[in-house]
Amino acid sequence: MTEMSFERRLDLGVRVGTVRQSGVQAVNLSLALIVCSSPINRIVVSRIAEQAGLKVACETPQRATEALFSQQPGLVLLDCGPNHEEIHPIASAIVDHRRASGSRLPMLIVLSTKSLSADSPFANIADAIIAKPITPDALQPKIKQLVEGARGS
Repeated sequence: MTEMSFERRLDLGVRVGTVRQSGVQAVNLSLALIVCSSPINRIVVSRIAEQAGLKVACETPQRATEALFSQQPGLVLLDCGPNHEEIHPIASAIVDHRRASGSRLPMLIVLSTKSLSADSPFANIADAIIAKPITPDALQPKIKQLVEGARGS
């Protein structure tokens, strides 16, 4: 099957958050995309997101951009490992996605061991930054708050 590029979807007039008459997916506020290099962290973060009532899709940083456009999650949880450079490509993808949709979706939660520097590509686009170690007490309420806010609840 031929993949439709993001730009092509825009040519079709698709906008995030609108009702679609075509077969193109809308952003799914019930879906979280977990992006982590570590398989163990993917499991931990996905369980916390599931406890917050979301379905999850897990990807490596290398496959995250593709998953962002194909799965259309309403929330991205991004685990910044010791080397943030491996995840930088998804920052521009999120910005492009938001710009094209005219909304703040998908929302972004950054999980980081240290505070983000001003030159980090995530410093200005993150909806929340959660310090590691990751615990349900810190992450789950933030997930619920962002998703409920986006739903208008």
